[in-house]
Amino acid sequence: MRKSWKLYHYTLGVSILVLGILNIFYGFDILSPPRVWRRAYVGVILAIAGLALLFEVLTWFFAYAQRRHCAKKLVGANIGGSLIQDS
Repeated sequence: MRKSWKLYHYTLGVSILVLGILNIFYGFDILSPPRVWRRAYVGVILAIAGLALLFEVLTWFFAYAQRRHCAKKLVGANIGGSLIQDS
């Protein structure tokens, strides 16, 4: 159930973001502002997307490093007072 909820939540969030971005472009077509506004908006959206991608990669890196660190910690752990050795 949790995986379904996470997938639904993620998909809905991304859909709302995409529709919001497209709505701004639709507004540009209706109002016909100077081209500099459209270029600035595209630049801001690209900068935010670049930061999101960078943070996603950093999250993957840190999650992988933590998983690896925790896996190393378990080897040779004490359980019930006896040392478990990795053979």
